Amino acid sequence: MATCSPLARNVPVAVAALALVTSALVGCSPDAPPSPSGAEPVENATTTLMQYTHDRVNRVLVVKIEAGDQPVRVQGVEVVSGAFSGTGPREYDATVSPHATLDLRVPLGDPVCDHDLSPADVSVEFRVHGDRVVVEEPAGSDTLASIHQQECAAKTAVEELPLVWGARWRATGAGEDLVLHAPLHVGPVSSGTAARLVAVEGSVIFVPETDRLPLDLAVGDTRLVDVRFRPNRCDAHVWETSMGFQFAARLRITGVAEDVLVPLVPPRPKQQLLTRSWQEQCDVTR
Repeated sequence: MATCSPLARNVPVAVAALALVTSALVGCSPDAPPSPSGAEPVENATTTLMQYTHDRVNRVLVVKIEAGDQPVRVQGVEVVSGAFSGTGPREYDATVSPHATLDLRVPLGDPVCDHDLSPADVSVEFRVHGDRVVVEEPAGSDTLASIHQQECAAKTAVEELPLVWGARWRATGAGEDLVLHAPLHVGPVSSGTAARLVAVEGSVIFVPETDRLPLDLAVGDTRLVDVRFRPNRCDAHVWETSMGFQFAARLRITGVAEDVLVPLVPPRPKQQLLTRSWQEQCDVTR
């Protein structure tokens, strides 16, 4: 059910769905301001919540809007759930052409792991011409619960199996043969836990390579993994749209049914080092 009301509060943001979740917005209050000439209200469009693979690593939600016979105007979007802390509404000034789709990305907040998610917790809110259009209980709350479970499993995994980039990164070779080595400190594994570090996953721009994975870890184990980065793509325009430093560790934790993805984002100075190594490896000047 959709309702309209003035945008007078800042509500907690957003959660994600692993698979497509479609919710067609229906009617709005007759007191809502008229849409611009030739545009239809956003509540008459179709809204889909989804998450691409790289969005999962980047911890963002895609709100896909599909217009009907008329263009749709959107100025802000927020997905609200008590299962995640808020980052506030995401501002946009976007127009969706007739029968076209547009992806609006909304960042996730931190998971609230003592929250028991129910469909009544979830709503999607759009800002249109100063008013708030609310969709209560959108489809996909069961998928949302899976995302919440995954996020909380990742949070627990970091507590039970610390993963930290070391400070001493080094380069060997030169030009296209340059190799950047990054030490990844794994452990110590906390009491009562056994884990497997399955893989270190790359981004659109970089591929991480290791010799020791998968790596099984018992209670108290500590390991140092040498991660080597090579380019995945050498076309410079990928930097315009890609989150090149959003790596992730894939873990298998005792008592958790599915693999857990834990973000492994290097600190800013190491990102600059990665950028310089990519430029040399690819013979590209940005």
